[in-house]
Amino acid sequence: MNHRSLALIFLVVLVSTAARAQQPDLVFHSLGQDSREQIHITWHSHGDADRLEVTKANDPNFEKATLITGAGLSVENQDDIFSGQNYYRHEARLDDLDHGTDYLFRVGDTSLSDVHRFRTAGGFGTFHFIHMSDVHAYPPIGGRVKKAQALVEQAQKKEKDIEFIVFTGDLTAWGAEYSHWHELASAPFVSDYPIAATPGNHDYYTSNATTVDERFFNAVLSHPDNGASVAPNTTYWFKVNGAVFISLNSEARATEAVDAQKAWVKQVVEENPAQYYIVYTHRGFFDGSGSSVSKTSTYNLYGKWLEALQVDLVLAGHEHVYVRTKPLQEGKVSSDGLGTVYITANQIGDRGRQATSTPGELCAAIHGEGSSTSMISVITVSDTGIEGKMFDADGKEFDTYTIPARRAPELDSFDPQEYINAFSVEPQPPELTRGLLRFQPQGYERVRRIDLFDSQNHEWVYASFAPSQHQEQEEFGPLVPGQTYDFDLEILLKDGQTKHATLSLVNRLDAGTYDKLRVENEEGKVWLRWINHFVTSEIERIEVQVNGDWSIRLAADATETDITEGIRRGSNTITFGVLDRYETWYVKETLAYEYTAPSPGTFESEPTSGCAGCRTPGASPRSSAWWWILALVLLYGKRGRQRPLWHGPRKEERRKSLFYA
Repeated sequence: MNHRSLALIFLVVLVSTAARAQQPDLVFHSLGQDSREQIHITWHSHGDADRLEVTKANDPNFEKATLITGAGLSVENQDDIFSGQNYYRHEARLDDLDHGTDYLFRVGDTSLSDVHRFRTAGGFGTFHFIHMSDVHAYPPIGGRVKKAQALVEQAQKKEKDIEFIVFTGDLTAWGAEYSHWHELASAPFVSDYPIAATPGNHDYYTSNATTVDERFFNAVLSHPDNGASVAPNTTYWFKVNGAVFISLNSEARATEAVDAQKAWVKQVVEENPAQYYIVYTHRGFFDGSGSSVSKTSTYNLYGKWLEALQVDLVLAGHEHVYVRTKPLQEGKVSSDGLGTVYITANQIGDRGRQATSTPGELCAAIHGEGSSTSMISVITVSDTGIEGKMFDADGKEFDTYTIPARRAPELDSFDPQEYINAFSVEPQPPELTRGLLRFQPQGYERVRRIDLFDSQNHEWVYASFAPSQHQEQEEFGPLVPGQTYDFDLEILLKDGQTKHATLSLVNRLDAGTYDKLRVENEEGKVWLRWINHFVTSEIERIEVQVNGDWSIRLAADATETDITEGIRRGSNTITFGVLDRYETWYVKETLAYEYTAPSPGTFESEPTSGCAGCRTPGASPRSSAWWWILALVLLYGKRGRQRPLWHGPRKEERRKSLFYA
């Protein structure tokens, strides 16, 4: 082989090594407190410029991916956690994801990780998860992680819609060894599911089994920041549909740590109503490897206390023998079948133990056949109860069970159509350049975005926002005072549905009203009168017209006007109009009025419409000498027949009246 070939091989090796050096490592994801829309993602790399790409599962080529970099990531250089390892720890906490939706993500810089997957919770209904424990990932014995993968694949055959994995400790053989975490992270199930883990004693160990603390676990995994202050990230809780999951740290065994965790769990249960409460930790509450199934020191610390809180299910590991108890209350079998069920999981790999042949009265199921016994469980949570199946890598089931629900299910009271029907729009005084979109605050957590469009042109967006808790209104605009608007309302729900509605807005304020519009004769004059309830700031003027050729303009607060000048003998038409400040006729009402010349010795009564909208003419005029003069003028005046008593407004004045428009 010549020197050129050697150089080429050397170059390929260098490039390959560099690529591997930049490959992200220890990529894990876990559920956030609200599993409907929150996911935590962590990874390690040798650079601080990594990015996260997230997209929905129907975009496998990441063409529509959201790119998260810089301030969207938490980046920390860690060179003092794992011996000989200097890396950047990256963390992203995704929020506001769509409910019940499948997602993909990948991370890295010049070299990207494999694609990872997760599904957000739907919020209600049945779901499935895996319970596994004690894999003790250890590179010299690669069969442990491979066995775990085989078990997960068997679980996928039993339930296709598994959403996450609860891992009750001893993820690694020695938590201080970086290669052990790498071994675990290489398993395909780590890419396929969020991991809700609690630390085991092995996750605290150095290579000589010296116990350190949770630093190794915390450097790799991220969980919600809602745990007990004495054990952040190893104690936490999250909710999936109707169940609250709570992680206890059984390695934090000092009295003050136990007391703090008890107080914290009690607070979580009291403040977060749910149909089920599921607690998980590493050290088992019952051991089935002795002469009989027995309570452990962990039970003595927490057992009766969890039963008093009415915790439904407690998951653990550590003992390497499968044990499931009957429902317990106050340390005894519950008389009504409702109590706390404890499950201790088998290990996975080569460290199993033999189960006792005398399970005892508290035990409902037990299994352990020696070192090679490897099992996991698929657990289904529904409105009626919790069901479980425990099986081996061949799919053979060794235990099945049902824990009946002791609380009513959380019903989905959210009706999308009812939610959108509650929307309304209204003007916003005093300028009227903005409007208010009003809606109900209930259901805000189900809504991703609300858009208010112009009905004729969706490129004109008046508002676009995500509602927040307790929010009941959103300002929108710009608007022009006095105009009428038609809107399209579009609501994008977090479950992927889109709802539509149409809304209309007359962008003006209520101008008030009037009452008892009437015609009255008084002392030889004809008056039009009314009771004024108008909002004068919204009224430009009041205008009265008689017989189409006589009119008068009045102030907004007027209550009467003399219309004698426009009256004719016989039939008269009187129009009452109100012009608002937007130059729009707010009111137009017409009265018919019959005028008859008075006879000698009589006096004219007072005709009236009685009220606004009435059309009934009044009675005959009263008699007076003045009316005789009026009659003579009508009969012999120069203006001729059927003309008003006096000239109406000049032609140019009439043109200014909007009645003539």
